[in-house]
Amino acid sequence: MLEEDKAIKEFVKNARKQGKDIEAIREDFKKQGYPDYIAEYYMRKKKHIPALLIIVVLCIAIGAGALYIFKPQIIPKLLLEKCADKACFLQKADACEPAFFAQNEQGTFMELTSRNCKLTKKIVQVSPQEKEDIRKAVTGKSMICRYEKNYFNKNWVNTMTLDIQQCEGQLKDTIMSILNA
Repeated sequence: MLEEDKAIKEFVKNARKQGKDIEAIREDFKKQGYPDYIAEYYMRKKKHIPALLIIVVLCIAIGAGALYIFKPQIIPKLLLEKCADKACFLQKADACEPAFFAQNEQGTFMELTSRNCKLTKKIVQVSPQEKEDIRKAVTGKSMICRYEKNYFNKNWVNTMTLDIQQCEGQLKDTIMSILNA
């Protein structure tokens, strides 16, 4: 049966190379006395699993690369422990451990990231209770505050303005200009 299997596969392959359509190949099978289900079995295209796997892996790799290039802040967040509360984040930050915390402080939403004794604080949305010009000035801005292990300044998380002199970034600059106005 193995030799017959090879011969049938070779027959279908050659017929396709010659440009025969499916109906013509099916008729050739009937002329040789094969039932329809044999013709269907040998004419269906085999899926090439290794080729499909390579394509899927390449798509994932390209997608991840594009994501990293165009949205570099997303991938590092995936590698951080997500804290459910402020206490967890403060503990991780103080120990210079990687952590992420999304904080809602009276309608102002902030993303806090800790990594290698460095805090990144980004204002995502400002409370509607704040003045419009302040909301526009700080929304989307961030600052980075560096510190020593076991000396994390909780004011950076608990307030917007206290002890930010040693921080750097657009958020710090904007807050300082608002305070000095």
